This record gives sequence, C-alpha cells and structure tokens, in this order.
Amino acid sequence: MIKSRFFLVAISLPALMISVPALAGEVADSASPSWSGPFLGLAGGFAAANITTIDQSVPGQSNEVVYQFSDQDAVYSVHAGFDHVFGERYVGGVEVGADWLGFSLDPQASGGFGTAFSADYDLTLTGRLGVLVNPKTLVYGRVGAGLTSLRADQGFSGTATTLLPAAIFGAGVETMLGGNLSGRLEANYNLPVKDFTIPSDSEAFNPHYLRITAGLDWHLDNGHPVTLAAREPARPAFAGGYLGIIGGYRVGQMFADVSTPGATVGPFASDTPSLGGTLGYDVRLDRFVAGVGVDAQAMNADFFDPAQNSPLQGSTKLFGNISGTAMVTARAGVMLDPSTLFYVKGGVGYVRTTANPEFFTFGSGGTRWLQGHEFGLGVESMLTDAIGLKLEGLYTAADQPFVVDLTQTDQAMLSPSTLSATAGLTWHY
Repeated sequence: MIKSRFFLVAISLPALMISVPALAGEVADSASPSWSGPFLGLAGGFAAANITTIDQSVPGQSNEVVYQFSDQDAVYSVHAGFDHVFGERYVGGVEVGADWLGFSLDPQASGGFGTAFSADYDLTLTGRLGVLVNPKTLVYGRVGAGLTSLRADQGFSGTATTLLPAAIFGAGVETMLGGNLSGRLEANYNLPVKDFTIPSDSEAFNPHYLRITAGLDWHLDNGHPVTLAAREPARPAFAGGYLGIIGGYRVGQMFADVSTPGATVGPFASDTPSLGGTLGYDVRLDRFVAGVGVDAQAMNADFFDPAQNSPLQGSTKLFGNISGTAMVTARAGVMLDPSTLFYVKGGVGYVRTTANPEFFTFGSGGTRWLQGHEFGLGVESMLTDAIGLKLEGLYTAADQPFVVDLTQTDQAMLSPSTLSATAGLTWHY
C-alpha cells in the first residue's frame, strides 16, 4: 500500500518545478544555455522495489523457497556531476549521488513478526550520454554502478548489514529553466549483481527497484553556451490532437490480504514490460497547456506464492496476474521552452486482474476489470513540428480488491498496483 509521504513528494516536486518558470514570468531567457561544467542538484519522487527473498535451508534443492515481495515509498536524492558538450548537440558526463530509500519487508504482518528486511539508502556513480533536441532540452540515457545499504534480521535478536553492489540503468529529460537553473525528470533501475546472504539463517535477499524522480539542478559554469541553433516551430506546439505509441517497464504489486495469523500476505512483486497506445487533445493558453486523453497498455505481471497452496506435487504457485490497464486521463502543465512541456497527469479507468482459479478454492477466481486510478508526472519535447517524445512516471492502482475464497469461511482480497516508467512517440495534428 502506498504511503502518505509518497503522495507528498509526488505532488510537491512537480509544483516546485512548474512554479519556477511561472514565477519568473518567462519560459526561459533567450540566451543559449551552457551544458558544460559542474552542477549540483536535488530531487524527489517515488520508487517501487521487487525484493527477492530466498530460503536456502537446502541450497539448490527442491525445497528451496523463493519469494518476490514488494514495497513502494518516497525517495529523496542529492547529486553532483560534470558535463561536457561534444559537437553541437551531444552531451556526456559523470555524476555521483545519494538516494534516501524507505523500503522495508514485513510479509507476515497478520502474524505480527515485524520487519524482516530494509533498504535505507544508496550511493551511485553513473555516466550519462544524451542529445540536445533543442538548445535548452537534453534527452539522455544513464548507466553506472552503486552500493545499496541493507539491513536484515539475523537470528533471534541480531541484525546483518551490508553495502550491496548494483548496476544502474536509466533515462531522463532535462530542460534549462533560465539562467543556471534546470529541471529534470528521470527513471532509473537498480539491479544488484549478487545476493545479500545471511548464512546463519540460510536466507538471502536481492532487492531491485525502479526510481522515478523530478528535481532541480544548479549549473556552476554558464560561460560555455551551446552553438546549436534553436529551431523555429512552424506552428504552436501542444495545441490540438495527438496519438502515439507508448511502452515501458513496470514494477507490479499485489496484496493478498489474509486474516490467518502468520500467513504470508506480501505484498508480492512482479516486473514486466508494457506496450500500448495513447490519444488525446490539448488546449494551450500562452505557456500553459491542459488536455484530456486515453491510454491503454498490455503487460504480463505474474504473482507467485510458493507456500500458500496445496503441498501436492505439481500444484500451481501462480495466484494472480495483471495483464492490462485502460485509463481516461487529464494533464496540465507549463511549457519550459517553446517545444518542451512539463506536466502532472491523473485519471480513472480499469486494471485487468486475474485471480488464478487453480490456486483458489471453489473456482472463485477469474479475470475482472477492476475500477482504478492513475497519477504521475511527465515531460514531452517536440522533435519536429509533428513528432513528440515523452517520458512519464505513473502510479496505477485498483480502487477495490478482487475478493476470492480460501476456505468455506475465509476469503482473500487481492489488491493490484504498478509503478511504471513509460516512454512514447506521439504524432500531433
């Protein structure tokens, strides 16, 4: 279940980024910005983790039990780096950062066993390489390495700690807001290169997580302006209809709320790519844009519970699935330069959810479109007068659970949600 400070960060950072150029009274100054030199920044947003937990009582044998648990929380970041411009439009650089995480694992909440695992912060060293789509907006990819601080229960009263090495992959969009100040939206995925193993407990953890953040950077050297000429649009951007293709990566979460003491309630996790389409219509007033749209995406997020089904050999461990979303959305934002829009987005629709009838009793499962909601952040930049490139970070969840039978007297309630990083190409007409 998403936490209150998750909502706070999701709302406050976009408001801060939008207010900066709005209060300045201009989209940005007309001078060519400088992308070369050192910079400092801060960011905030939200994150979702897939925490693989392995019971290694007999390592490698058939009774080894592997869970995938989930947590979602706010994330806060600071970073510093150095960029250099190559040619007219290519930018490369290095960056160090620290992220404050709030992940914790309490998969047996109904039994009162307490927190078994937590991830507190990470330290990162990454490089980025990107292309200027106009003098003020950079689209980039990121790759690097990091260390994640982890804690887990050891024995009856001890605690094991480690700094777990991980690979980092990501992408983002950064736009100059005016002077030395820029705003960025990016998505990063942390993938550990080994497990956090506790031999005395015959247990191991492997937390990989998706972070979506918005932030502000202060560039310390504005003495090297880019030579790339600004493209004069032939028509106003973000004023009219559009349609496009969208795809991305999601970390799904499924609660299995069970009242039985000691039962494993999760939440359970599943990673999945997604692919779909979007269409909509925008209205523009000076620098401000508002619009409505429809998004639909297909995915295949399977959720497994290795310990809660029949002990008979061959019994399925698959209890649930998220296979699609369909949302009617609205977006509102401000143009940070003549071809780049930063916006907040929200809407209502449906989450296609399956409760596996082979897992639950009395054939109580099936597939339903659960009513749900979606909210998040986005940035879109026009590559030409008609083609736009967008990046969005979205949280999607069902409003009501899928209720299924466990026994004649007990029920389980499945509550699905996803955190997604989505990119797309749109045709504006």
